[in-house]
Amino acid sequence: MRRIEVASSTIEFVGYDEATETLEVAFYSGSVYQYQPVPMSAFRELLLASKVAQWFCAHIQDVYPQTGMRWRW
Repeated sequence: MRRIEVASSTIEFVGYDEATETLEVAFYSGSVYQYQPVPMSAFRELLLASKVAQWFCAHIQDVYPQTGMRWRW
């Protein structure tokens, strides 16, 4: 999965696996969440959002099922 740093004070990077339609969102807090199935178009819009965390909360967090969570320590 390719991970991309984003301009956000809350979200450190996002990643996307096209084959499984899995979106991965890593927070500066150390938590990493996965959502599936997320269409590629939603991933692209997230990357283009002027306020990444707000867009994530409004369009991903409570819209797509969370399929995984882990800590990066």
